[in-house]
Amino acid sequence: MIPTTYRGYLIKYDPPPIPDRSHDYSFHRFDDIERENMNVDGVEYEPVQVSEKYQIIVCHRGFVFAGFVSDSDSEVVIRRAVNIRAWGTTDGLGQLAISGVTHKTVLDLCGTVRVHPLSIVCRLDSVELAYEDEDDDDD
Repeated sequence: MIPTTYRGYLIKYDPPPIPDRSHDYSFHRFDDIERENMNVDGVEYEPVQVSEKYQIIVCHRGFVFAGFVSDSDSEVVIRRAVNIRAWGTTDGLGQLAISGVTHKTVLDLCGTVRVHPLSIVCRLDSVELAYEDEDDDDD
């Protein structure tokens, strides 16, 4: 219970719970589903294997995203993307790519992000970034 005042009255209330930032990134990837050919209006389609690599992508104007990246001629698709708002590292973006997030890293979930290939400044192969538990004891 936290005491506070409202219109001159002292009240006590339970604050809303702190959001759980240790998100489960195990989105359905459907890797274990057997894919078979499909026929639509007489046209036979067969499944395509998409190779996605987890990368940190630095885009034009300072936007930094991380996620599973697949390329095509017209766009770069970043699935399960996070926007890296604050690196929270002492050794730059490379530390984030090699070691993962720190307790000061700020990630914002973005879903699927599509960018033009010419808007990419650089790419870093990375470990998969996920939120750390905020229950760290500072003992």
